[in-house]
Amino acid sequence: AGLYLLTPTIIFVSLMESQITLAEGGRVILLVGLLALTLWLIAWGQARLLRLSPEDTSAFMLTTIFINAVNYGFPAVLLALGVEGLEWATIFAIAHALLSNTAGGYIAARGRGGSVKQTLLQVLRIPMLYGVILALVLRLAGVSLDVPFTVGGMRIALLPAVYQAIKLL
Repeated sequence: AGLYLLTPTIIFVSLMESQITLAEGGRVILLVGLLALTLWLIAWGQARLLRLSPEDTSAFMLTTIFINAVNYGFPAVLLALGVEGLEWATIFAIAHALLSNTAGGYIAARGRGGSVKQTLLQVLRIPMLYGVILALVLRLAGVSLDVPFTVGGMRIALLPAVYQAIKLL
């Protein structure tokens, strides 16, 4: 339920309710890309020095490039920077999750000898991608949400807490 329902919903609502402009969000996405590229270069060089097999190189790169920015990062950001900082962290986490679900899938498939076509088909199965695309299209079209989303009287913005509880089950 988390991956297929809650994650795209949380992402969609977070992007739609965000006060961060598309230009500011674009800078965060650029930062995520530069961070991943830098970590990729370091991991690739290290894997070459260690003479790792293709499978081990992929595993090494995946663990080096992609971070757990949500489960550990969000509570720390909320405590240190408040709600506004958490909004920026949410954009960072969404961009990073998209990168890990696309480039990460490619790196993993490459280590197993998978084709680019198979990898792209796997990427298209990730529901969060559609939550991002829908939110971006609506924001670019000038659509805004004046009233917060609710489900059964509960604001959807509260779903991250529910999502964490479901993941523990």
